Amino acid sequence: MSTADRVVATIEDVTGEPAVRSNRDLDLFEHQVLDSLRTIELLVALTEHFGTDIALSEIERELWATPNKIIAFMEQRVGV
Repeated sequence: MSTADRVVATIEDVTGEPAVRSNRDLDLFEHQVLDSLRTIELLVALTEHFGTDIALSEIERELWATPNKIIAFMEQRVGV
């Protein structure tokens, strides 16, 4: 499974929103898919799935606004 697929699957698992698979440009905050608590849950889940530490201070709403942006963040983080 690619990094992008793993990230999207994790977002879907945490949020329960299947639209993240078909619309990777979905604004997660605007559509209330993510809020502050779910963002932290997603951070923890991604940390566990990828075995990398992500500090809460690294998470900026604009950088995590869409699945594609989270994918880019994680690909940079894991060196893809």
